[in-house]
Amino acid sequence: MTGSASLTRLEWSARRYPVYLFFQKASYWGPIFFLYFSSLLSLSDVLLLESIYYITVVLLEIPTGYLADRVGHRRVLIGSSIAQMTACLAFVSSDHFSVLAFGQIMLATGMALGSGSDTSYHFSVLAALGRSDEYGSREAKAARSLLISQATSALIGGAVATMDLRVAYLFTMASSLVAFAIAAGFLDVTVESSPRKSMVSQIGSCLRDATHPRLAWAMAYFIFMTVINHIPHEFYQPFLKTLILEHATDISTPLTIGIHTALTMGVATIAAAISIRIRDRIGSSSTLLLAGLIQTVIISGMALSTSPLIGILLLLRSIPRGLIQAPLNAEIVPLVGKDRRATYLSLQSLMGRLAFGAVLLAFSMFFDGNEIAAPIGVSMTGAAVGLLLLLALVPLSKSSN
Repeated sequence: MTGSASLTRLEWSARRYPVYLFFQKASYWGPIFFLYFSSLLSLSDVLLLESIYYITVVLLEIPTGYLADRVGHRRVLIGSSIAQMTACLAFVSSDHFSVLAFGQIMLATGMALGSGSDTSYHFSVLAALGRSDEYGSREAKAARSLLISQATSALIGGAVATMDLRVAYLFTMASSLVAFAIAAGFLDVTVESSPRKSMVSQIGSCLRDATHPRLAWAMAYFIFMTVINHIPHEFYQPFLKTLILEHATDISTPLTIGIHTALTMGVATIAAAISIRIRDRIGSSSTLLLAGLIQTVIISGMALSTSPLIGILLLLRSIPRGLIQAPLNAEIVPLVGKDRRATYLSLQSLMGRLAFGAVLLAFSMFFDGNEIAAPIGVSMTGAAVGLLLLLALVPLSKSSN
């Protein structure tokens, strides 16, 4: 391929990256997955399914990140779309626990293949174009595209689920097919030749990167936010279902949750769009801690009250995601060696998912029945303590900057 043709493909890849995210991250099943699983299984089995998902991601995070750094991010992104389509097919084809568990494993595989590889590819394309300084602002646009996707897919998914909960998974499968086609058109961006490292050696290099004070704090922050961001995500469906049953029994639960999720993502889209401006105004650490505070307040509201007002508060639950994606990536990616960015981000994601998988497993072991108040109460305390610790460690994270 000629230089001009490669440049054209690079430009196309940079422009299409947010479109790829739009289709790959569309989660039509998002508003109904807990309802769907709980319609087939007990709460303990549903939580076990969720722990299977997170533990699988734990097992695959580093190998898939290493694979992306070795064979190229484009191929791994294509594999991510294929795995997601396979997962959706499993979910709609059977109500047996074993098949649903296989679906969770494939969904986790798709997530692990994309984790770190997508944003690493984005940075590599911009660097190849000589525009790496645009990464932060372009990541904010990509985050906005992702959240718009999740808003629209939640609304549509909730609506079509009123016919059959499985239809939401079919919509997701179709969206993943479009993402597959876009990723297939991306241009491979190769890193300058360097000695090939074993996965163990690559992990060692990433761990040395993580000793940088700022990266160490960012790693701890990412783990903390992975856990607390997922608490409302896991429990808002049964929480809203309880509110609906108490206050408006004639309203369709899937459609209501779909509308609620769409509004939630719409609010988060605004947060993502202005996240870099907020960072530039108050600083990275303050922006990230603000996101943690918002989520802690939301979890506390869920733990302390079942008022309809908490249903309104839950509309803010994805604001932290919108606020942190671009500023956090802009902090981390430039500080990591270019031959191991996907591996490092996968290692970071692994730590977060391992932490939350352990939390889910503990919840399934220690809390019986279908009551969600106890695990949410424990989460409230943990979130408050974690946020205070991160605040105290901010000065140390800047010691070498």
